[in-house]
Amino acid sequence: MNGAFQAKILLTLYKEIPTSVKDNEKKVFKYACRGFHTYGADETMKLYEKIISLNEVKIKLLNLKNVIDRALNLLLKEDAKVLWLRFFKDKKFVEIANILDVSLRQVFRVYDRAIESFINQLEYIKYPVEVIERDFGDLNLYQETSFKLSNEYGILD
Repeated sequence: MNGAFQAKILLTLYKEIPTSVKDNEKKVFKYACRGFHTYGADETMKLYEKIISLNEVKIKLLNLKNVIDRALNLLLKEDAKVLWLRFFKDKKFVEIANILDVSLRQVFRVYDRAIESFINQLEYIKYPVEVIERDFGDLNLYQETSFKLSNEYGILD
């Protein structure tokens, strides 16, 4: 997977992380509320394992959010603003041009530079493409976003 595509995956899934963490916490609470005393030892162990697994996923999600935050905080303000408008506010390029009062061509230039800079910042903080795929590639949110974007851009067609 190339760096630009992975950057788009990370920036797209970033805003979904808090929702995923909350959903994860609801599942943990649901399992914990079942009560451990009403089941036999085997069922109790399975329940513990589910809760541990869900907590591991939550930790990974929070770590991924931290990695993205760190890379975004290292960007130039103009680059960060364009990425913020595009990925977190779901603005189209024309809307971004109007907001920033620049030409559409300039928005595309800044956007391309911002994506490249984001990739470079990930590498700077020791999270290149391979490390992100290794550490976070098993997360459902990562896989779903990757699949959605790859179909959207026609990569898997």
